[in-house]
Amino acid sequence: MPRSDYTEEQLRERERRAFRDFDLISSGYTPKESELQGAPHLEDWLVEVLDVGVFCLVGSVSGHPSIDDGLMSTSVVIGWDANAGWCRTASRWYSLGAPARLTPSTPSNLDTGLSEEFPEDDGGPKL
Repeated sequence: MPRSDYTEEQLRERERRAFRDFDLISSGYTPKESELQGAPHLEDWLVEVLDVGVFCLVGSVSGHPSIDDGLMSTSVVIGWDANAGWCRTASRWYSLGAPARLTPSTPSNLDTGLSEEFPEDDGGPKL
């Protein structure tokens, strides 16, 4: 549902959950697989830097409750572990699949944001 379709109470509840989850993640919390089962799944994703220390993910989503499957941009990321395959944005949890593969023509504000320990995906699209 688009942000404008939420009531004031629903927006406050989403914000409360985001702050709670941010605090949990900051304390070392990792979501359980069962918590991510109903979450939208993002494949072929890249990090889009919005400002210093602020980024979102851009990729191919499936299973989002209010966005059709396909290319999309998440809200601001408040916690993530790409190697473990999860991300928490200001609005919801996502399970993460393989990142997109970078090429020399990839815009400079996009990156995979991954450490070198993440296995490279040889089958992903080239951006």
